[in-house]
Amino acid sequence: MTARSIAALALDTFPLACAPGGSSLKGQGRPATVILSYERPPAAQPYGGKEACRRCHAGIYSFWKGTAHARSFEDLTGSGDHRSPSCLRCHTTGYGERTGFVDRESTPELAAVTCESCHGAAGDHAASR
Repeated sequence: MTARSIAALALDTFPLACAPGGSSLKGQGRPATVILSYERPPAAQPYGGKEACRRCHAGIYSFWKGTAHARSFEDLTGSGDHRSPSCLRCHTTGYGERTGFVDRESTPELAAVTCESCHGAAGDHAASR
């Protein structure tokens, strides 16, 4: 895949799919626009987990920790849906993939919607830094 750019991802209007009636980050003191540019890693690359991303991307990680994505798996445990495949696909990272989320005990680093949910598995990338 070639380099992709996502320009003007408007966080103040991005709806959260599972929230009743939708929700947004507007008015929560977060930037209205984030510009990202990245090249998606090869499909065979393993997942590295959220801490692997944090080591080099501390500012973005800190922002992410304050989002609903960071708490997505906790929402499932509160409702008792933390073992439901139809919920795990969206509330975890890489569920159903070779090196993706399995369960909270064996893959806790993937128990959320992490960077790799959108940017792809980046374990080799993180290990090379």
